[in-house]
Amino acid sequence: MYGFVVEKLPADQYANHYKVKGNNDEIFICWYADDIILAPGTEVGMILIEQDKGWKIEPIMHI
Repeated sequence: MYGFVVEKLPADQYANHYKVKGNNDEIFICWYADDIILAPGTEVGMILIEQDKGWKIEPIMHI
């Protein structure tokens, strides 16, 4: 699944968590393990870790 970063959530709510609009226009809360802050509009791949653990995202690099 693919998506686009909408916004980074405040650190006091979720560190390294983002709102991501999926390719089906649903909004997901996803986490990103790196310290680099992703800008709004960044295209990301979304991986469902486990149903109760949510989504992980990774930026998609365009060449």
